[in-house]
Amino acid sequence: MARPDRSGRVTERGLLRALCWDPGHRIAIDAQDQMLVIGSARAGEHVVGSRGELPLPASARQMCAIVPGQPLLLAALVADDLLVIHPASTVVWLLTDLHAQVIGAVVPADPAHVAAARQLLAHLGVTLADLQSHSGPSLPTLAEYLPQVIAAAGPGARRTYGTYWNRMAAAWGERPLDAIAASDIEAMQRQIAATARSRRNSRSGRHAGEHVIAAARAIYNRAIADGLIDAAASTAHRVVKPRRLPSTRRALTPDELEEINLSARTSGNDVLLDALLLRLHAETACRRGGALGLRLADLDTDRGLVRLTEKGATLRWQPISLDLAAHLYEHARFRGAVLPTDRLLRYRNGRVITSRRYDHLWKRIGEQLPWVAAQGISTHWLRHTTLTWVERHFGYGVARAYAGHTDSTGPATTTYIKADLQAVAAALSALTGQPHPLAAVDRASRP
Repeated sequence: MARPDRSGRVTERGLLRALCWDPGHRIAIDAQDQMLVIGSARAGEHVVGSRGELPLPASARQMCAIVPGQPLLLAALVADDLLVIHPASTVVWLLTDLHAQVIGAVVPADPAHVAAARQLLAHLGVTLADLQSHSGPSLPTLAEYLPQVIAAAGPGARRTYGTYWNRMAAAWGERPLDAIAASDIEAMQRQIAATARSRRNSRSGRHAGEHVIAAARAIYNRAIADGLIDAAASTAHRVVKPRRLPSTRRALTPDELEEINLSARTSGNDVLLDALLLRLHAETACRRGGALGLRLADLDTDRGLVRLTEKGATLRWQPISLDLAAHLYEHARFRGAVLPTDRLLRYRNGRVITSRRYDHLWKRIGEQLPWVAAQGISTHWLRHTTLTWVERHFGYGVARAYAGHTDSTGPATTTYIKADLQAVAAALSALTGQPHPLAAVDRASRP
């Protein structure tokens, strides 16, 4: 018995010694019939680790419903030079004889199998009383359970998965959670991917297919957390997500950026708002959600700062030029922002802008600049542009802080290259060519 760690590695040195698999030994891993079969292979893609750990690929773990921390049954077939790994769910199949004895079936149980099953139960911490206890209530149907999932989900999850949850409720609403097969989810994934709406950044429905699997996993993750099903019984986690393709986004060239700004300032029904949006994103490298959430209280005109609340409820103060801070304040007060909680960015009639403004902006720019529409350029490309410039001139640590990535764990090196607010302000000052009150005065490091 062994338990995989969070990275999917499992260690059982006794069996490896029996198989004569030393560190560096090349192996091939094959998932079949809900188990992993590992054998020696000179050209194998995987190797035994230096401490005797076996790396189990994520795709293979998903196909066999192997969950980190849950026990696995390992069996070495020394004569065949194979190692077989069974997930926790397979244990049920191994206890057939013991179940027959416990429930009083007439089928005679093999004493050797009973002894082996009892030993296996001891490893798992399961008693005969647990097996004899009555099963819990029947699982709810998807239609009954989905409102609970939606209530517990955040606004981002509801916005992203809501359409797919509705499709699932319409197709499988009357089925209990354990009656939805992995093949059902995969069939819906392929159907939605094939009929996905073509957008500027679409990739033949690939993202829609990913969202189907993610939406199904969100339902089963909630069911696992509520104790309704075991993690190994989640059919959604047995469907492998398609590999995420590399992003086509890149940093814009100065000429491209100038064309985009010129197009925004010379067309549309509110050129001041559009120019302000582009300037805000170019200076702060913020996401759309961070800009849309800005309030009057989030603007510090004296120190040249805005407080950004972005995905994952992360909060950070981001330096901006004093010129932009003054224009943001003037824009907000002139268009009706009075209270500290009032939103900053508004239309001329005083209404708060939404993400639709960005959609219309880039659609209009794409009509004037065909290369913008062809490449699917959006606001996020401005983030790439700014962060690329900062990384080239001020290094990775400052770029990471500029992007607001300091709340997430990264490589061990990031522990020693953290950048403070003054370093970010210095990068902004060099980017805009304007002095900033928080920028550290260091002529030797000035580009």
